[in-house]
Amino acid sequence: DISLKQQLILGFITGLAPCLFGWSIFMLILSTKNIWTIFPVILAFGLGIMSALSLIVLVISKLKSTLMGEGSWFAEISPILSASLLFGFAIWQVI
Repeated sequence: DISLKQQLILGFITGLAPCLFGWSIFMLILSTKNIWTIFPVILAFGLGIMSALSLIVLVISKLKSTLMGEGSWFAEISPILSASLLFGFAIWQVI
């Protein structure tokens, strides 16, 4: 049986797992030994990421009809461009 405190800690750490920046901030705060600043800083970090990603989604949704309209040149090259970018970033991460 897992206590509520253990469940919250597990959820918090699992939420940080895919984000290296979150881990670096978490470890930096732990190194200062001021445990009371962990949650406000991580909360601000999460809100910043959420705001940035929300703005990106809004811009893309506004540009979607313009860029992906019928007969648009961007609509034809978009799959190739996105696959190339993903492949390039993957290679960059390996190197």
